[in-house]
Amino acid sequence: YVYNNTDEFDYIDRDRIGLTGHSAGGGNVVTTAKNFAGNSFEESVVKALYVSGYIKLSSINSYQYLNCNAALDYARFDEGRYRYQTNLESFETAATRFINEVYGDERNYDDFILEYAYGDKENGTYRIVYSDNVFHAFQPYDNASVAHTTDFFCDMLGAETDLAGTNQIWWGKEICTGIAMLAGFVMMVGLSGLLLTTKFFASVVGAPVKPLKKQETSDKLIFWTATAISAVIACVDYIPLAGLSIRMFPEAHATKATWYFPARMINAVMLWAVVNGAIGLAIFFITHYLKNAVKKSSARRQGREPALDSEPFKAITVSAGGFGKTLLLSVVLFAAFYLAVQVMYWLFHVDFRFMFLSASPLNVRFLVTTLMYVPFFFIFYFSNAVRVNCGMTFENWSEGKRMLVGALANSVGLMFIIVVNYICFFRTGVVRGSEVWLFVNMVYSLTPLMFALPILNRIFCRQTNRVWLGSITVCMIFVMMCISASVSYIPL
Repeated sequence: YVYNNTDEFDYIDRDRIGLTGHSAGGGNVVTTAKNFAGNSFEESVVKALYVSGYIKLSSINSYQYLNCNAALDYARFDEGRYRYQTNLESFETAATRFINEVYGDERNYDDFILEYAYGDKENGTYRIVYSDNVFHAFQPYDNASVAHTTDFFCDMLGAETDLAGTNQIWWGKEICTGIAMLAGFVMMVGLSGLLLTTKFFASVVGAPVKPLKKQETSDKLIFWTATAISAVIACVDYIPLAGLSIRMFPEAHATKATWYFPARMINAVMLWAVVNGAIGLAIFFITHYLKNAVKKSSARRQGREPALDSEPFKAITVSAGGFGKTLLLSVVLFAAFYLAVQVMYWLFHVDFRFMFLSASPLNVRFLVTTLMYVPFFFIFYFSNAVRVNCGMTFENWSEGKRMLVGALANSVGLMFIIVVNYICFFRTGVVRGSEVWLFVNMVYSLTPLMFALPILNRIFCRQTNRVWLGSITVCMIFVMMCISASVSYIPL
C-alpha cells in the first residue's frame, strides 16, 4: 500500500524500504518480505529485513524465497528457546538455513559464525546472525540489539552517517514519554479534584469516613496473615489460569478473528484478575468477620460491649444517583486522559509510554475490545479499592505507609512470579509453566500497574470518601493500556 500510493506517501524512498519486527512481528515481516520478493533483488519491494526473536518453522521455510539482505537475531536467553531443540526447529538449525538458503546463491555451510557477514549486499544475498545476551521481552530495549539493528539498516540502506550504532539517545525519548504518562495521571487527578468542586459533581463526594482504630495484636496477626495468603495465591495461580485461558478461548489463542474475547494475552490476565479479585474480597470480609469475632469473644469474657469498627465500610455505600454521576465523571476523566494522548500524538507523533507500559491513541478496535473486558477486570479493581480504603486506613498509619503497604501487597505476588520463573529458567533451561512462557512476559507490564493501582485508589478515595471513582476510572484506563499494547484478533 505504501509502495504503490506515491501521491500519499511521496516522502518514501521506494528503493530503500526496510522491515524489522520482534517476536510475532518477526514472523510477520518475514512473510511480508517473502510476499513482495518479486523475482530478483531489483524487483523486491523490501531491500533489508531484520528478524528479531522469531524462529518458528513456518518462518524458517520462507528464508529461501527472500530477495533481500537480511539479519536474524535470536536472544541467547530467550525463554521460548526450549521449544526449538529438534533437528527441524532450533536456533542452530534456523541460523544455518538462514545463511544457506539464499535465493539465487548456492551455499553449503555446515555451521554458522555469529556476527559474520555472508554474501553480498549489492545483489541482496547478504546474511548475518546475532544472538544477544538478553531475554525475549527485553530484546527491543537492549542496547546491543538496537546497535545491531541500526548498524544493519544504515549499511544495507545506505544511510549517510558516521554515527556508530552504539551512539543511542532513544532512552531520552523513552524517559520523556514516561514522564508524560505520569503527567497524564497527575492531570487526571487534578481534573477530578476540580470537577468535584462543581455543583453538578459535588454530590459524588460522600461524608468523611473515620479511619480504623489502632491495630491490636490479634488485628495485626489477622491482617498480615491475610496479606501474605493473598500474595501467595496471586503468585501461584497465574500460570494455571494462563493455561486455562488457552482452553477457554481457543479461537483467540489460535490467532483466529473472533468477537469472543479476542485479546489472546489479555485473556490470561483477565482470568487472574477475576479469580484474585473475588478471592481478595472474600479474604477481606472473612478477616473482618474474624476480627469482630475475636473482639466479641474478648468483650464477652470481660463482661462489656464489644467496640466493633465498621465506620470505614461507609466508603462502599453509594446512592443510585451518586453512582451514575461517579460513572459519568469516570468517563470524563478517561476521555481527558486519552485526549491528552491524542494531542501529544498530533503534536509530536509520540504517545504515553515507557518500555512495556503504553497509552496509545484510541481507535474503534481498542474501544470495542476494552468494553468487553472492563466488567470482568472491574472485580479486581473494586476489590483492591475496598481492601486499601476500608482495610488499611489505621489511625496510626501515615498516608504514605497506607499507600506503600497497599502497593506492595498488590504487586509482590506478581514480583515473585518473575523471580520463580527465572530461578527455574537458569536452573533447568526451561521456565516454570513452559507451555505458557509467553504469558509471563505480561507480568512485566502488569506489575508496575498493580503497584500504582492502590496509590491511585487512595488518592481518588480521599477526594470522594468513596471507593467507586478510583476503581472505575483506573480500571478503564489500565485495561485500555493493556489492550492497546497487546494483540486482538477482532473481526473489525
